[in-house]
Amino acid sequence: MTETTESAPSGKISEDAAAAEFDRFVELMDLDPVDDVSLSSEDKADRDGARTRVIRAISNGSLFINNAGEPVFTPQRTDGAETLTFHEPTGAALLEMDRVKKNADINKTYRLLQSITGVASHNHFSKLKMGDLKVCLAVLTLFMG
Repeated sequence: MTETTESAPSGKISEDAAAAEFDRFVELMDLDPVDDVSLSSEDKADRDGARTRVIRAISNGSLFINNAGEPVFTPQRTDGAETLTFHEPTGAALLEMDRVKKNADINKTYRLLQSITGVASHNHFSKLKMGDLKVCLAVLTLFMG
């Protein structure tokens, strides 16, 4: 688990407030705009879906954006799952994918998630229930966009 200096806000917030937090995340992490017209229709659909999922998680209180602009997610469906802080990926995080054999795409994804969250094992993500894993994958999609 990664330490944060601030605590998660309690309870739900409005969709508008969640969207504003999302925009702050995009700005602080210098992410590519979600509405980028140069994206293919498939990539745009993936980014739009990730945006919607992250805003929903912010709105329901399971995810917040810390002062550094990092998403901090507390899994809601997986008993005993630790809170995850998603740090901005580095080139070294991308190299983690090379440690996995060709065509092992899910394992590569889990290694990348492990690297940017700092969890002890990439197997951590295989234990998350799908609803929680989808939030993690949405954050990763936005970082990698």
